[in-house]
Formats: sequence, C-alpha cells, structure tokens
Amino acid sequence: MSEGALRTRDSMGRWLKGQTGNKDGRLPRQTETKYLEITMAECTEEKWAEVIKLAINDALSETESAHVRARAREWLAKYLIGEPSQLHQLLYKEERTFEIHVIFGDERKALPETIDVEPIIIHED
Repeated sequence: MSEGALRTRDSMGRWLKGQTGNKDGRLPRQTETKYLEITMAECTEEKWAEVIKLAINDALSETESAHVRARAREWLAKYLIGEPSQLHQLLYKEERTFEIHVIFGDERKALPETIDVEPIIIHED
C-alpha cells in the first residue's frame, strides 16, 4: 500500500470499522423485490381493511391472551401514531426540558403537592 493511500483493511485483511468494499451498498435482492410485488398485488384495500379489523378485535378482546392483546395494540399504534419519538417530534416542535424523580419506599408521602401528574410506582419484589 502506498504511503498516501487510505487504509481500508487491517493487518489480517478484514475491513476496518466504517469501511466497505461496496460503496453503493447491497442491491435489493431479486427475491425481495418479487415477494414485495406479490404481497402488494394480493393485499387489496379490502383485505387490508380486514387485517385492521382483526387487529382491532384482538386488541380489544377479552378472550385473547394479554400477549396477543398487547401485540395487536402495539402494531396498531405504530401504524396510527408512529414510534414514540416520531409522536414526540409531531406534538412538541420546540425543545422542552423535564425532570425525572426516582422515589423509594415511603418517600412518596413527602412528594410536593404541586405535582400535577400521578407518579409511576414500580414495586420491587
């Protein structure tokens, strides 16, 4: 290797962190493209509406397990309001600061009356 050349590999021939042999990245595999096209062709708006109805039913069901209900709610929330960071960016365009107070045991009784939200209590078993 010449003196002025950029080093991209270590002494064992492995790529250095942050270096790649394919600067354009991996091209989409034909299989992925084909499966996506098939999925989009088969999932009509009517079928998608049925999927959403099933997810809503699972989220609200009293007979499904807690895990199934939670996963359905999580899936719906991601489609409806996005990830929590996305929601925060949407609702709060300006920078805000906040404080986190960790309270142990009986310290809750000493909380100031000015707190306008119910604290989250985590019990250690």
